[in-house]
Amino acid sequence: MKDFSYSADAVLKDGTPVSIRSIRPDDKPRLVELFQRLSARSIYFRFFHSKQRLTEGDLAELTELDFDHRAALAATVRENGDERVIGVIRYTLVASSLVGRLRAEVNFAVTDEHQGRGLGKLLLRHLVLFARGRGIADFEAYVLPENRRMLALFDGSGFAISRNVESGVIHIRFPIEKG
Repeated sequence: MKDFSYSADAVLKDGTPVSIRSIRPDDKPRLVELFQRLSARSIYFRFFHSKQRLTEGDLAELTELDFDHRAALAATVRENGDERVIGVIRYTLVASSLVGRLRAEVNFAVTDEHQGRGLGKLLLRHLVLFARGRGIADFEAYVLPENRRMLALFDGSGFAISRNVESGVIHIRFPIEKG
């Protein structure tokens, strides 16, 4: 695991200040708390099945990152002097195509109380900047058709989105290079 640090300050649409930073191994308790703040519907949209808790394996996968093949950013706020994670975004390198383009799968989780406030789009923007620096040319995501907020986020991202349906799930792909 590489020692990597990414940090930026940002503001949500409603003026709430947030910090965007790389996820660290000591974030495990914060990620458990984030998961507990997700509704059953948000959990289903993120994992495509119901899930009662994050396992130690899940937490290791989310926090033990090399920041090349797997990277993740957290959005945090300060509450009563404590840092609380309110959203995460991550990518996992999938493959490179025959023309040498690196492609990564991206996924998100944002607490229900912070959905619809521009956090997902903000996280995507930061992860794109990070991924470009790692030579990644394309992102892809799998979204359930009823997850209208996530579909709208991708549609409003400013990237040239392509979609197709695979086994009832929408597969989204888009180039992230500067145009």
